[in-house]
Amino acid sequence: MGGSGKLGQKIVSFIVNQNKYKVYLIGRKKVKTKSKETVVIKINFQSLKDTKQLKNILNNCDYIINCTGENINENRMYETNYILVKEILKLLKPKSNLHFIHFSTCAVFGASALTGQNNKSLFIEENRKVKPSNLYERTKYQAEQVIVSKKNPFFNYTIIRPSQILGSDMNNSSIKLLFFYLRYRLFHFIHTKESHWAFIFIDDLIILTDQCLNKKITRNKTILISNNIKLKNLVFLIKKSYKIPSKVFIIPIYIVKFLQFIFHFLPIKFPLSEKTIKSLTSQTIYISSKILLKLNLKKLKDINKSNIRTLLKK
Repeated sequence: MGGSGKLGQKIVSFIVNQNKYKVYLIGRKKVKTKSKETVVIKINFQSLKDTKQLKNILNNCDYIINCTGENINENRMYETNYILVKEILKLLKPKSNLHFIHFSTCAVFGASALTGQNNKSLFIEENRKVKPSNLYERTKYQAEQVIVSKKNPFFNYTIIRPSQILGSDMNNSSIKLLFFYLRYRLFHFIHTKESHWAFIFIDDLIILTDQCLNKKITRNKTILISNNIKLKNLVFLIKKSYKIPSKVFIIPIYIVKFLQFIFHFLPIKFPLSEKTIKSLTSQTIYISSKILLKLNLKKLKDINKSNIRTLLKK
């Protein structure tokens, strides 16, 4: 499900190329595929209760991979991130060894998880209590809860919590925005140079998905997967790769907060959202689940000089 999105298309392409499965690609848009073993179905998720075709398809599957998600339009978050999952689960009949693989997000730990103390790194591990603080985080966690509650001898799940997903043909919007600000001499650090930036490459997510399809140890698990780079190292890498000569300074956080306050009285928006400020000052390092050591994922892909230009392509 969600096979027409960026993540979904990558996952589908990998599975189809294995020539091991008959694939039903379900999404809001019609997507072309060269494989004769792939059935493409355009579904209006708003009318799920009337979708007899979808019910028949889902109950004919051994694996269901859910890549649907909305992280921009708040008017669609509750419906897409939570209600859709809840309604899909209602359509499933008891079936031996059905495996539901669901892509969630490490954002369920909450915005408070981004705040380190006294400029020290904050380590977030898989067993940390989640504290979703906004609509996106809450709806993604609600979906996780309804999936876990469904567990029975006929239903297995794997919940994958990735950080921001990077890769060729992915949006890569945050890193592109950073490049834009650096290129036009508009970027400066806020509060510290020691903040961390969490990410995961689509290549590693594909490997993890493959392992979930083939290894029973992934069943009924919630798996956190993330890599990180210090923001100052990412800035240096971009500047060096594109020969950007500008100097980058550190702006005290109190100045940013003061400017935020002033902009409340102006007819234009402050260019930095609260979410962006927290991201730029984040001391958080997400520690990937230990199970990855058993899943051919001991070393996650890094951002480096050989792939930075690929990530920043339009």
